[in-house]
Amino acid sequence: MTLLRFWDGDEWEKHIQLLLKRHYGPGNYQEVPAKHVGDFGIEGYSVDGYAFQCYATQEPCTTQQRYDAQRNKITTDIGKFIKNKNELVKLFGGTLICRWILIVPVSESALLVQHAAKKSEEVLSAALPYVSDDFKVIIDTDACFAKEIFIYRLGDFGACFKCF
Repeated sequence: MTLLRFWDGDEWEKHIQLLLKRHYGPGNYQEVPAKHVGDFGIEGYSVDGYAFQCYATQEPCTTQQRYDAQRNKITTDIGKFIKNKNELVKLFGGTLICRWILIVPVSESALLVQHAAKKSEEVLSAALPYVSDDFKVIIDTDACFAKEIFIYRLGDFGACFKCF
């Protein structure tokens, strides 16, 4: 039996931001704050061309409800990723984005992967100057940051291991 943690949206974003910063290290990941003028459809991006958005569905919900909410999130934020072209050109500078990754607590639908593929084509069709030719929309979970989660949970005990 797997326990599902119900995340508040803000709590999920803080969790993912911490994992991204630990994964990429200083100078390799740029958080995009939303407080002033919005985030243009991304939470942040890496210098190697990965743009990230995170989203936690209000739980509990069914797989269908989760799919609908996640699909709508992709549609809305990919719309922003295209529409905010002028702002994103300034934001990314010379960085070409090859992946737009939605990080969710739970991903259970192949239909969502199909929707992501459709949105990938939509972005490529827009011929955006900050998008690479191999651009893809990807759905992932925090499981791809297992090492960072382990270190994060290790917390202050990590300093003790340096003694050995």
